[in-house]
Amino acid sequence: MRKFVLSSLFFLLAFGAFATHNRGGEITFRHVSGYTYEITVTTVTYSPSGADRCELEVSWGDGTSEIVGRSNGEYGVSPSGYYCRCGEMLSGYRDVRINKYVTEHTYAGNGQFVISVEDPNRNYGVINIPNSVNVPFYIETLLVIDNFMGTNSSPLTTMYPVDRACVNKLFVTNAGAYDPDGDSLSYELVACKGANGVDIAGYTIPPASNSLVLDPVSGDFIWDAPIMQGEYNVAYRIYEWRRGYCIGYVTRDFQIQVYACGQELPQIQIIGNNCVIAGDTLVLSIIATDVDNDLIDVEATGEIFDEDMGAVFKVDSITQGKTVCSLIWPVDCNDVSSKIYTLHFKATERNHSINLSNYAHYDIRVIAGSPQWILSEAIIGKIELYWERHKCNNVAGYFVYRTSMADNYEASYCETGIPYGLGYKKIATVMTSGKGGSAFSYTDDGGTEGLSPGIIYSYRLVAFYGNEDSPSILSKSSEKISVMLKKDLPVITKVSVLATDSIDGEIEVIISPPTELDTLIYPGPYHYILYRNANGGNYEILHASYDIFNDTIVTDSKINTLNCQFDYFVELYNEPDGSDCLIGKSKNASSIYLAIEPRDRKLALSWNCSVPWINDYYNIYNSDKELIADSIVGNSYVVGELENGREYCFMIESTGYFSAGGFVNPVINYSQVKCAIPEDVDPPFVPVLFLDVDCEETVDILRWTIPENDDIDGYYIYFQKTFDSDFQLIDSLLGNPHDTVYTYSNDNKLAGCYYVTAIDVNGNCSDESNIVCAYGNECPNYILPNVFTPNGDGYNDLFVPKTYSSVEKVEMSIYNRQGRLVFETSDPEIKWDGKDILTGNDVSVGVYFYVCVVYSYSYDGDYQTVMRGVIHVMR
Repeated sequence: MRKFVLSSLFFLLAFGAFATHNRGGEITFRHVSGYTYEITVTTVTYSPSGADRCELEVSWGDGTSEIVGRSNGEYGVSPSGYYCRCGEMLSGYRDVRINKYVTEHTYAGNGQFVISVEDPNRNYGVINIPNSVNVPFYIETLLVIDNFMGTNSSPLTTMYPVDRACVNKLFVTNAGAYDPDGDSLSYELVACKGANGVDIAGYTIPPASNSLVLDPVSGDFIWDAPIMQGEYNVAYRIYEWRRGYCIGYVTRDFQIQVYACGQELPQIQIIGNNCVIAGDTLVLSIIATDVDNDLIDVEATGEIFDEDMGAVFKVDSITQGKTVCSLIWPVDCNDVSSKIYTLHFKATERNHSINLSNYAHYDIRVIAGSPQWILSEAIIGKIELYWERHKCNNVAGYFVYRTSMADNYEASYCETGIPYGLGYKKIATVMTSGKGGSAFSYTDDGGTEGLSPGIIYSYRLVAFYGNEDSPSILSKSSEKISVMLKKDLPVITKVSVLATDSIDGEIEVIISPPTELDTLIYPGPYHYILYRNANGGNYEILHASYDIFNDTIVTDSKINTLNCQFDYFVELYNEPDGSDCLIGKSKNASSIYLAIEPRDRKLALSWNCSVPWINDYYNIYNSDKELIADSIVGNSYVVGELENGREYCFMIESTGYFSAGGFVNPVINYSQVKCAIPEDVDPPFVPVLFLDVDCEETVDILRWTIPENDDIDGYYIYFQKTFDSDFQLIDSLLGNPHDTVYTYSNDNKLAGCYYVTAIDVNGNCSDESNIVCAYGNECPNYILPNVFTPNGDGYNDLFVPKTYSSVEKVEMSIYNRQGRLVFETSDPEIKWDGKDILTGNDVSVGVYFYVCVVYSYSYDGDYQTVMRGVIHVMR
């Protein structure tokens, strides 16, 4: 689509020869619908210039372009002499005009499109752009259309691309960028571009007394400090990121006008919270001060000042040297977002011919408040939870968390979700869809493990937005609600190994009776059945009893406690009409099972069990009941300083408790006795490999380091010739662990990659070391002299290379001044003796020309280079 009329074409041509006006600019876009986007080109220009543009040509990046008219300012006769919208003068600046060109464009489908504007020319006198008056102005923006990533609008800026600085004073500015879609932004300095989007020849970063940097996260442009007055241009890209992918960028070209000024910059202080809960009101106090006692104007920009977000910024007072402002933002549930709302503040002094500005930015999070509990209720083996609908009706659902640990956590005002380390486990997700009324609920039966009387269970709720598998936003956590089951079911209170044997093992199981069973609801008679399984197999009946109101001790005998872990649960029945009715089942309880992994001079112990009480800590004993380690909180321990080849035996003692009264505390249980023999199965430490290239000897030298106390017997060396080949074992160094240097000659081919492995005296091999590579360009590849003396004196009689490496062959052709071939060879050594290839006679003294095609080896594959030069033959 190429839309322009004759007057537009004349306008562009007429002023192309002497245009001198562009100071800076950028291109932004907004998704409208489908593949249609609204594009805004913003430029700042030298306002008196006769090259003022009523129209600009925009290239869409899809092979089409369009002439777009200026859309801001009042209608009138522009400095170019044409009647159009005239843009707007930038307040507080001399000769700076703001221009906006807005239109829509529809693309054919998905793709990556570089939207660009090129316009002659930049304004006169830009110091770091040579001959700027004759250099075209070019800006571009990358629009990515990808249905998988979703619709996208570009980052938007709130500060114009022009600013002022002082010589020898720290200068900080910021574009005030934000992303309307909530995508992450990053910033990168790039070169200013000219014709056809090519980096401007001779462009340099403005000189600084100390440094000039662009913060890649905040976008702060920090120039410490300008050295000389004048106008400078810099450019940077604002990238936007979604789910780890770059989905576009905006290139901003902006101008900094540096003056000689003696005043100090005003300072900005921001007081208030940096997050706010939906339903509350954010209140910030902004105080601008100036040591020169100037009057100060303060501006605030950011996404929250859009009409539909309702933030209000007002000036409370202005006095000499101090301006006090306030920002008030009543936040609702629609403002809750995973993104950060960044506010930008600009303080500008009034009293000088050149009024300087300073900037500050402030990040705000808007979070969802806590869900609110209604009540909890314990019934047979279950806990029912009820809560209110979240006041933000747009939440997707709720996560329910449970712990049996003590919980005194109090969330800070800005903290969301459940912090790691509190012991909470997510047990359920309750979605809001399909639910009615004002209450929500969940019944916790403990799943396959069940719940146990005697344990205080604490619950917390977190509301979430988005997908339950990868929620985009979490609310604040609810307060905890704690519940304990009635003891209306039997509870297993002990599962302890009495004897360890593969045939005659024994385990003691103790069952505590139900003391709070409602006999009116569940009339007798009663009985219970104790079930058992081994190593996760099928459950079988172990014991049945009609005495359910006294402690029951069961000894499980003739079992393989040496190699099996046993799991138990109890079912409680009543028989009101003579038939069995299941009232409920206890939580499972398993024996402690100890496993041992042999290592070099040590044994690694690990154990596990699933029980209805809380195991507080563990003690480790040897077979002589001697204490080896005590008060271990985790489920593993390494016993060291042992002798390889000798058997050692251990047993675990657990100490636990029920958090409610009415139970025997502490709860003590034992594992089986497990034996093992330490042996060296540990691999050696991984070598750390280094590579040196010896250009003179044309060899690669490998050296590596390894800890002194490792029982290493030797090393294996592996080599990869090219990037697309496999590593091959090329050598081994065995029997001398101190031999840690290896020299490899690959027929003068200084290219390839290496790694080393270590092997110990027991045959254990380490992992691969780091990979080191020589790429073939570390040494001068092929250097030829420009003179030789074939006079038969034994010195310099042959024309040979000064040095070379990684060269397979050459195609050397040498010509006289008339262009006739006098010598040729494919030998990399050349060895020309000064004889003519046709006559066999000595060539005459003088200058000869050569063309040499060099075929070289490299890690990336073979390649060719062509060398041309002259040879002086002297006798």
